[in-house]
Amino acid sequence: MASSSPTTFTSLGQTVLDDVYVSDTLVAKNALGGGAVWSAIGARVFAKGGQEVALQVAGGEDFPASAEEELRGYGIALDLERRQGATSTRAELRYANSSLETRAVKFSGDLIRPDPSNLPNFMLASKVVHLDCAPEDVSGYVDNLNQYRPPDASHQVSLIIYEPCPSTCVSENVSDHLTSLLDAIKNVDVFSPNHIELLAFFDQKPNMPFDAGQIEAYARICLLSGVGRYGEGLLVVRCAENGALVMSDWREEPATWVPAYWTNTERGIASTDDDDDDNDTNQIESHSTMSTTPTRHPSVVDTTGAGNAFLGGFAIGLWRTGDPMRAACYGAVSSSFVVQQIGLPKLTGPSIAAPDTSSKTSSKANSEIIKVMQEMRAEIRELSKTYDNFKKDAADARRRLRRGLEEGEEKWNGDSPAERLRTLYAKAGLNPDDYNGETFTLKEAAATWLGQWLTASSDDGSIFLG
Repeated sequence: MASSSPTTFTSLGQTVLDDVYVSDTLVAKNALGGGAVWSAIGARVFAKGGQEVALQVAGGEDFPASAEEELRGYGIALDLERRQGATSTRAELRYANSSLETRAVKFSGDLIRPDPSNLPNFMLASKVVHLDCAPEDVSGYVDNLNQYRPPDASHQVSLIIYEPCPSTCVSENVSDHLTSLLDAIKNVDVFSPNHIELLAFFDQKPNMPFDAGQIEAYARICLLSGVGRYGEGLLVVRCAENGALVMSDWREEPATWVPAYWTNTERGIASTDDDDDDNDTNQIESHSTMSTTPTRHPSVVDTTGAGNAFLGGFAIGLWRTGDPMRAACYGAVSSSFVVQQIGLPKLTGPSIAAPDTSSKTSSKANSEIIKVMQEMRAEIRELSKTYDNFKKDAADARRRLRRGLEEGEEKWNGDSPAERLRTLYAKAGLNPDDYNGETFTLKEAAATWLGQWLTASSDDGSIFLG
């Protein structure tokens, strides 16, 4: 029977099976891909195995047992549906040569979307939910998550991170489509397109060479419209080799850039943050993409899925530290492991099996879940009574992260996520030993760190910890 303890990160997006060709030679068959898989891997880089990271996999009758086994081998909790009468979404990725910088993608199979109404309770109670869908679908997903969330939990999920499906960023009716997007992001806490997707909503293309001012200008329009119910949300634009832009209306520095992990002497930053075009399955068609980085770092092999993995790492970082800048560093480090090979990165270290989530329980009948959620909410309230308590908790989390090196820490591609994080902190000008680089009020802490789970409106309209 499935455990009832809630997860930290749940991804609702597409799972795609890839056949990868390099110079017409098949190098990988049924390789796992899609935004949901990549974001879950990105979160798993910094999260514990077992049930801290969860993934809803919507596949067809032909979804291979080997793919399920591989995901469980990463310690990711699965809600797997092999939909009767459907075939799994597949992608044929063809790279022109071994540089892997130019690819053509052709999709086949059925377009299978995840179903929030069918999630097990421990996923519905997740602290962070990652959505990968069209703007028009966001409110429906959020409504479903609220409707089916266990009755004891707050009526809102704690934190919603939304990235648009690539094919849904372009429309012949630009004005109506943009209006739909601006309406959608009022339902989420973090809106994170990549720079090409952001500009596509405005019927624009990126300036060449890269123009940070162009990206900031269009991001500002989204912020002025409002991200989140109270305008308290974040906008994070993933800009491939140019790093990530973090923006909000309440930070002292409204626009801040965080570098990618891999660097080189020619460009300063190498590409680590491209989106997975496997998500682009609203239309089954062929298209091609090309990297804009003239010279890659030798460690960068294939950038597929790096943007999605960024968001998984970002989610864990934001929940742990409460600092968007440091969260972006978490995201960049997760991306750094994804780009080192074709396919998923290699995990070594303590073996943690994912739990059996095949048995689902009713959210209205599960008293154990109610007890767990009550205890969790009480604990978080205690941690949030004062800002000093939060700082102590963050410092403890940092120390636990460091102790992992001495206690048999998991390694990804043979390297330590903690050490890469410290390295990137230094590149970003952050003190690895200081989680308090900014001054937050409790209102901002409630709205941004803990999301809407622990917030409510008082009579005078202010936000307080409930």
